[in-house]
Amino acid sequence: LKAARECQLQCSKRVSEIANNIQQLAEIKALKASLSAEFVALQTSEEIFQELSNNLETAEAMLRNLTHNFAAERAASTTASDLAGVFGPRGVQTFILQNA
Repeated sequence: LKAARECQLQCSKRVSEIANNIQQLAEIKALKASLSAEFVALQTSEEIFQELSNNLETAEAMLRNLTHNFAAERAASTTASDLAGVFGPRGVQTFILQNA
């Protein structure tokens, strides 16, 4: 009887250990699945970040181009105003029509 109880106790301990191992394996699988989902989210975020970075570079290039064009247009406007001040509106018109 004592041997049977000892065997039952050992078997009970072993079953408890196996149950704990199964629970730990389930937790590991859940963590792996969560990690996989987080990795996919990270990849998506990196792709979005790269796309936004490219859009920012494009927008900055466009802004530089517009700033350059604005400065050129301002210079042309200043030149036209200076010519109008020196020759008067009719003189500028006559000059442009003669050289057209």
